[in-house]
Parts: sequence; structure tokens; C-alpha cells
Amino acid sequence: MIAKTTLRTAVIFLACASVLVAGGLLAWISHQPNHPYVVKAESWPAVGPLVVYLREAYRPAEVVRVGGPRSEHEPRRRSTVPGLPPWEGAPDYVWVRDGSVLQNEPMPGADRVLRFDAISNVARLERQGDWFRVWHRGVEGWVHLPGYEEDTDDPPWGEEPEPPVPVAPVAADADLLADALSFMVGDDVVETQFGPYRAYADFEDPSLFALLSSIASQVEPLWQRRHGLTPLGEPASVVVLYRREASYRALERSSDQLRGLDAEGFAGFGLVVTYAGRKEPVDVAATLVHEICHRIHRRALGPALPIWLEEGLADDLALSRITDGQLDPSGYSGLRITKRTASGAQLRFTQGLAALWNLKEEVLRGRMPLLTQLTDLDREAFLDPSAGLGERRLRYDAMALWVRFLVSAEEGRHLEGWQRFLRGIAEGGPVTVEALLESIGEPADELEAAFRTWVVLESRTFIG
Repeated sequence: MIAKTTLRTAVIFLACASVLVAGGLLAWISHQPNHPYVVKAESWPAVGPLVVYLREAYRPAEVVRVGGPRSEHEPRRRSTVPGLPPWEGAPDYVWVRDGSVLQNEPMPGADRVLRFDAISNVARLERQGDWFRVWHRGVEGWVHLPGYEEDTDDPPWGEEPEPPVPVAPVAADADLLADALSFMVGDDVVETQFGPYRAYADFEDPSLFALLSSIASQVEPLWQRRHGLTPLGEPASVVVLYRREASYRALERSSDQLRGLDAEGFAGFGLVVTYAGRKEPVDVAATLVHEICHRIHRRALGPALPIWLEEGLADDLALSRITDGQLDPSGYSGLRITKRTASGAQLRFTQGLAALWNLKEEVLRGRMPLLTQLTDLDREAFLDPSAGLGERRLRYDAMALWVRFLVSAEEGRHLEGWQRFLRGIAEGGPVTVEALLESIGEPADELEAAFRTWVVLESRTFIG
């Protein structure tokens, strides 16, 4: 009996000692990941693998070489979030037009690093004739700007190069479509139809495709009824649907506009791109709805919408309930999940229900941002990665529910003013919160109070 007690005590002592040693090792490595003794410890038979793992976890950020040794003109990619420039002091800047290509060398036909999806003001590091070595969002490379004049602070194509009024539908950009298809897995690309949209996929799933076709055909008629506008022409965009999320992320990394956003889909240049991955079919459909709305906005309102309105309009329909292949904006997508734990039951919500729940919590805690605060954010601030995913998601959810409130609250009390605001935009009028409030005809503080009350009541109705 005494021997067993002694053995148990020894085991407990050794376990505690191991914990203390491991804790000390962790503290040491976290502060001195490049210490010679730490490097040597990687070869120790018992703790070597742990040291390797911890050393990598705590190694300071450094320049990462991609694809072998780096040539003189090969772009450098940092391992940290884009934002740490490779210079000191204020750099010079040049304007780069959307559609321009960043290459790894200053010569025609060099490997492409990314394509600029929007007019960008980028840091100029060097010039060789019409070739500029630039740095933008963590990536270095060369862009060809023939005849560029550097003695101006204004973009050569104007502050708003695209008109703020509705534009005719455009076919998918052939080069960008080819780029998107190049990330597909396998050699068999399926061409099909999702409602009025031609579509390509690198897999076959008849039930999913039937759902997407049904939902895609409903988006534009629903959008018209809610917002009182008829888009120009007929849909002409092409849908690209990847089987794997990794394929979409590869496309995302190749795009100036998408890189770092961790989005679920993309719409632009006549394309709508998303992926199936491990998502539920209704979640794939919701993403498709969101991206199709972006294409509708160009034809109904114009391509120069501020992001708060652009994303609010798109997410309003994307958060709608999908039942039996029908898109129902009178309800919310998502599930109510009850998880049993040792401390009791925990509730979790997804999709539209999660958006409603989160906003209700922000209202009750007094942390809900004002409409004027949300509409003051430009695109960069609205999407700022440093704000965190939760904060960015809150902005999307808030604007989606603001749109839904103005369309449907109090039996459509604000609907006429909302549609009047959108008609004004389509006719070239101002796209400001002041114009919105004037069209609605209510003071900002009264509208804010009504919105907060509606969010709480809406949560009680659909969540309980």
C-alpha cells in the first residue's frame, strides 16, 4: 500500500515538473526564438518536434520568398498583413488604372503578380522609362504606365471614372474569365445555366445546380419589387462556381481588390465568382444572391455607389430565408442551434438569424453605430482588415437591416421615401445620408430610435 502511494506521488511530482519545464520552455522560446540553444534544441530527441513548432510560432515576421530564389525584379511578399512598407519616410505615389497588371519584371510577357481591379494610388519605388516599380498592400512589382506624368496629384481618369447613373449590361471580360477558369480543378469544366446567367463549374451536382438556377432566376424580380427600379437591359454576367474553397482563395490572392478580404464571393467585370466548398446548398445560394445583386446595381443605379449602400442592398436579399427553392425576404436565412454543455444550454445562430441576433445585442448594450457613422465610412475604412472580422461583419449586417427596415418596417411606412431616394440616384442625384433622410422625411434621431426598436421587435418575432 505504501509502495503504491509512493509511486502515485512520484507520478504526480513528475507530471507537475513536466508542466513547469514545458511552461519555462514555452516562455524561453517565445522571447528568444533564435537563441543558439533554442536552435540546438530542435535536434533533441524528446522535445525537438515541440521546439520546432514553438520556434516557428514565435519567430518574428520576415520576408518570405515565393517560388525559389528571388531575382532582382521578383515581387517580395511579406508574411505579415499588408501594411508594412519597405521604406522610411513618405514615398512618392503614382496612379494605376483598373485593369493594369503588376508583373515581376519590367518587360512585356513577364509573369503576372496581380491585376488592379480598381483605380489605385500606389507607392512608387523606381522608374525605368514607362515601367514603374511600385509597392501596394504588401506586394512589390512592376507596372507599365506609358506616357505617365508624375507632376500631378489628381488621377488622370478623374475621381469618378465611371458614371454614377445606370449602365448597360456588359459581357464578362474574356481575360478575367480565362483567369478565373484557370483556377478550376481538373480538366472537365461544366458549362450550365443558373437562371438567366451562363455558368461554369469544375464539378457536377444536379440538386445544387437546380437550387442555384431557381434562386438566380428570382433575384432580379424581387429586387425590382422591393426597390421600385427596372435595371437596364438583360442580365449578361457569367457565374464561375468552384468546387473547392482553395480555388477561390487562389483567385483571391491574385486580385488587388480581393486579397486579404477573406470574402465568400466576388462580382465585377461581368463575372460572379464563388465556391461550394463544405457549405450547405442554401449558403452557396445566399452568396450567389449577394453577388448577383452587385451586378443588378450597375444596371439599376450605377457603378459608383458608396459601399454602405452597395453592400446593404446586396445583403438585404442575401439574408432572406430559402425554403423549397424559394427566396423569401419576409424571413431570415440560417439556423437556431442549441448546444448542450456542462454549464447548460447554449444558443447559436447562423446567417440571417445571426445578423439579427448580433444587431439586437448591440442595440441592447448601447453599442449600435449610428447610421451617420456607418455612411461616413469610405470603402477602405468599411473593409479595413485591422477592424477585425466581427466589426466588418457588423457593418454589413447593420446596413442590410437598415435597408430591410426602410423597405418593410411598419407596413412599409418608409418604402415610398426609400424608393424616391433610389430613383434620385438613378437620375444622377446625390448618394448621401442627407439625401436619404430628406426623402424619408424624418429627423435622423427619430429614424434611429425607430430602427433600434424595430431590430429588437424583429429579433423577438424570428428568434424569440
